Amino acid sequence: MKSAMITKLKYNKINIVNKAHGSWSYAIAEFYLCRSCNIVDQNKERHNVGYICSDCGQAGDGAYHYFHMGILNVINLIQKLYFMQGKDSDDSYKAFILISFCTLGEMLLDNFLTILMIAEKIPKSVQDRLLNDHRYPKQRIMKLFLAVVSVSWKDALSSINNDDVDYSAVSDFYIEAYEERNNFIHKGDKYGITADIIDKCINHIQPLLHMFAELHNAYVYPAFSKHKKV
Repeated sequence: MKSAMITKLKYNKINIVNKAHGSWSYAIAEFYLCRSCNIVDQNKERHNVGYICSDCGQAGDGAYHYFHMGILNVINLIQKLYFMQGKDSDDSYKAFILISFCTLGEMLLDNFLTILMIAEKIPKSVQDRLLNDHRYPKQRIMKLFLAVVSVSWKDALSSINNDDVDYSAVSDFYIEAYEERNNFIHKGDKYGITADIIDKCINHIQPLLHMFAELHNAYVYPAFSKHKKV
């Protein structure tokens, strides 16, 4: 399935480390879903009951956040952990941030793939089997995604890349962080978790969110539209 030709989401980089007060999720995770056509955008006017979707022309009944509360909670947990610096004498906060960042990535990937399979009308029993057969992020992006849409993850990311952010690099870093997480979990080497990789985890939260919102519009949105027409 080829991705739909739609307007890319606007990417305004926000330096969240300067936001000690106010939730990070509110600052960077404001994406809204049209419950009629399933397009995702950042238009806060969707909060207004009766707002007319610019894509499908249907009136909405209020804002519907694309990212579920569990995802927002993990972002805010990372924020709390980040500001433990200086209060944590043994730097254990680094391990917690790394694990939480990787959990965030897994949740975003699981959310995207689940909605994608629903959009493609894949039966629930088959969805469960596919997810169970592809438990790890690398398996899900390299094999499961390809099986569902017949497009490689690499080509999908290339199709949504823009001048503001390189989503291929974002995905590569997530896999790097996940492998570092596994190294910590299986070997217990917290001293191998550097300040540099933690800074990169923080700086990759926003582009990671944007990546999955863009992938939704490129693959989930047209799948819903396709089946509505059948």
